[in-house]
Amino acid sequence: MWDAQCRLTDQLTRLYELPIPTIAAVNGAAVGGGLAIALHCDVRIAAQPARFASAFLTAGFSSMDMGTSYLLPKIVGVGAARELMLTGRIIDSSAALHLGLVSQVVETEQLLTTAQTLAQEIATNNPYGVWQTKVGLNAALDAPSLRHAKDLENRIQVMSALTNNTLEAGEAFIERRPPVWESL
Repeated sequence: MWDAQCRLTDQLTRLYELPIPTIAAVNGAAVGGGLAIALHCDVRIAAQPARFASAFLTAGFSSMDMGTSYLLPKIVGVGAARELMLTGRIIDSSAALHLGLVSQVVETEQLLTTAQTLAQEIATNNPYGVWQTKVGLNAALDAPSLRHAKDLENRIQVMSALTNNTLEAGEAFIERRPPVWESL
């Protein structure tokens, strides 16, 4: 049982640590493991009928599962996370939006289009900068202080300045055209 639990949580850690942005498009119930999967994504968008809960508590387990105790407080704040995890309460998409658990709530038929549009918007940026932002943000969230996070940011900005992407961005702006970014 221990090995299976560890393998499952390791899969979600891999999702969280992917060097590319991930978007959860939630349509239906994201409870228990579904909530954990959504929490491991960088952005969460919900269809109006979506529901969310840390439901393992109501199934006889604890709400301490698959990274929920780490990620949920970082996303919605400690107070809201405690209440959701201690009650196992199911919340609707509007409550999830109010708490900051999701960034958008859309009609069901617009969910995939909205997620794809967001993915395309992210993809128009330079791949190196997106990658460094994703990896750097995850590291900054674990930084022990503001000073440590700023030190990390300083290193990433200097490394980013060593690519040709900054020059290309300036030229593209002057020439009123989309930038052609360096590939990774």
